[in-house]
Amino acid sequence: VIEVATSCGTSLPCLPYGHYYFVSQSDIDNFQEVFPNCTELEGDVTINSGGISVDKIYNLDGLSMVTSIEGSLGLWDNSEL
Repeated sequence: VIEVATSCGTSLPCLPYGHYYFVSQSDIDNFQEVFPNCTELEGDVTINSGGISVDKIYNLDGLSMVTSIEGSLGLWDNSEL
């Protein structure tokens, strides 16, 4: 979702009960731009830069405005963190 919205040059509201998948540092960095008023995430959050991603996740600064996650938070294969 983040990659598509960034490519289209648009922003979105929070995903209602949606799941957020971050597979690259650019996904993290663009989150505030794509979801500018999204501070409370109702779904699950998965952060996994393993596998084929060449843009490894090395910080979570782009998620600094998130105050709560109502679902689960999963961190996998993020050796750069």
